[in-house]
Amino acid sequence: MEAMWEEIKKRSGATLRSLPRRHSRTSSTPTLYPVSRRSLTQASLIEVLGEETSGEAEFVLLMENEKQIYVGVGSDHTDRKLEMFDIAWSKNICPNVISTELWSFENVLPHWDKSH
Repeated sequence: MEAMWEEIKKRSGATLRSLPRRHSRTSSTPTLYPVSRRSLTQASLIEVLGEETSGEAEFVLLMENEKQIYVGVGSDHTDRKLEMFDIAWSKNICPNVISTELWSFENVLPHWDKSH
């Protein structure tokens, strides 16, 4: 994970400064949380346990190898009660929906900071 983040920072330069802060209690932006492949889905309907889960629209970074990174859209579905104890676990306990369409990071990068 650290190698991927370093590669993204190296290839994007200062443009990542404008990325949203994911959690206010972190000191760096953005904060990336790895999720297991088994938690990723492109289903239109998901099942979760408990009543204290919710999702947030997020950008998704998928790494094929150290040189090929893709950007997609997803829902960071999280167990909010478990999040109080362990953020990483709370993000892996629920299915995480990702888009069926992806874009090459190289193609998205020139447009990353544009507001329209």
